[in-house]
Amino acid sequence: MVNWTQTLLKNRLDRLGSRRKAIRRCRLVQKESWREGYMFAVEIHRLLRAGLDIVDRIHLMEIACAMQVLRSLGAQTSRITKRETRSHGLVTG
Repeated sequence: MVNWTQTLLKNRLDRLGSRRKAIRRCRLVQKESWREGYMFAVEIHRLLRAGLDIVDRIHLMEIACAMQVLRSLGAQTSRITKRETRSHGLVTG
């Protein structure tokens, strides 16, 4: 599964020409959210490379997906709150 994923990503990047070009073509992803996506990709990559039983791996992937949802919601809430606070003239730390 790891080799298949790596091959798929490499082929996709080769077709797009470069990583920067690939990132620019992802127009559905907000510019500010790349950190959450990158962290999720690293977590999934590590789970796929780990020498775990398939049941344990699936269980940990479920947890990783749930954590990604919570991470994204928290980060988005933080960004929105900072924008609203700035627009009302308040200073945040």
